[in-house]
Amino acid sequence: SADPTVIVGVEPTATSIKYRVTITNSWTAQANNVVAYDVLPYSGDAGLTDTSSLVPRGSSVKENLVTASGVPGDVSLAYSTSTNPPRPGVYTGATTGDWTAPAAGASSLRATITSLAPGASRSFTYEAALSGGSADQIACNSVAGVATSLSPVEPAPVCATTQQADLSVVAGSRFPL
Repeated sequence: SADPTVIVGVEPTATSIKYRVTITNSWTAQANNVVAYDVLPYSGDAGLTDTSSLVPRGSSVKENLVTASGVPGDVSLAYSTSTNPPRPGVYTGATTGDWTAPAAGASSLRATITSLAPGASRSFTYEAALSGGSADQIACNSVAGVATSLSPVEPAPVCATTQQADLSVVAGSRFPL
């Protein structure tokens, strides 16, 4: 779902959330130097680009990367412990940190693809641990991307919430029997 008003429910006892990132070249020409940035959710987070950086994503829980898997051979991943890492091509404001962290525990990831043919896609998955979460916490995540000669894009965030179901039992007028 790319609509942040549609919430994806997660078990209230969940300790992590799995994401699939798909990078697609919907342009009619080859995309070169494709870079996608994903800053994992944290309380008070905002969009990743110059145009969305003041727009709250709405998260109330922090996530940290556990592991990435299914990464195609032509996709290179890098990791940062910063929640505001450098994002050349999509964000020109002040940033902190770098892209030299190990995957486990990272707050951000960067995917780089040298070239992507028209209509081609690359996907990978990752698992992010919920830090300090409880029932009714929300994690909204988005990915910003850019390629040579193309403007940055950042689709609407996808939001997941640890939902707690309330159970109610109402005795009818026939009780007790």
